[in-house]
Amino acid sequence: MARPGCSSPTRAGCLLALAVVLAASVASAEPEASRVIAAPTAWVPRAGAVNASLGIDHRGGALAVAGIGLGDLAHLELGLDGDVRLGDGSPLRLPRAGFRLGARPDAWFRGQPAVALTVRTSFAAPSTAAAADVTVADATVSASRRVREVRLHAGLTAIDARYRIGGELIRLGPGRPRLRPTAGLEWTPPIYPNTTLVLDLGWAPDLAPTPTLRYLADLGARYRVYEFLTVELIVRHRQGEDLAATTVATRLNVALF
Repeated sequence: MARPGCSSPTRAGCLLALAVVLAASVASAEPEASRVIAAPTAWVPRAGAVNASLGIDHRGGALAVAGIGLGDLAHLELGLDGDVRLGDGSPLRLPRAGFRLGARPDAWFRGQPAVALTVRTSFAAPSTAAAADVTVADATVSASRRVREVRLHAGLTAIDARYRIGGELIRLGPGRPRLRPTAGLEWTPPIYPNTTLVLDLGWAPDLAPTPTLRYLADLGARYRVYEFLTVELIVRHRQGEDLAATTVATRLNVALF
């Protein structure tokens, strides 16, 4: 009597099927980051989960941020980035602190997306010849949902910025924050379970001489090296810049549960 299971002629096929199932299971466990690239997500890490990102672009902009999940409903983050630009186009390495409060998918009702409120503000900003006492803050309400191999993100962000030039206080808006939409998409093709294509829309101010809010359109690919480690290659178009001014960046992400 033949034993149940895979016979010799089909053993290779069974092993291949098992490998695909295992790969899909691991891919679904990919850490859910606080941002796609520039756009916030609504994911809240588990209590005690630690995440960190390091990045650099060809213009000299840098990213270094670390965070920790608190009580399965909040996330605390600290770091710096170069999204804000000075008048000459050079990135301002701006230290920031952020806090997120959110609810997981289906927490309140079936089909509910993850929802979160994220607040960030800068601190100890370096003074330059172009701007001093720089403060940039934003607050974003966002929603995120996984649909099969796609993760969708949408939100509304309020951004404010102020700084001094020669003692004069300059603000981004006429006494109130600017409201802008954010969006993001992450797609992991089933045939490439370790690779994710990412696309998002975010916002950041250009400072002196005249403060202007610019959109950031990002396109990139994320490769999962290990379950806890991903590497990203990102191409960014900033509003008002031509094709020759496109920014290319790379980023390393670590998540420890």
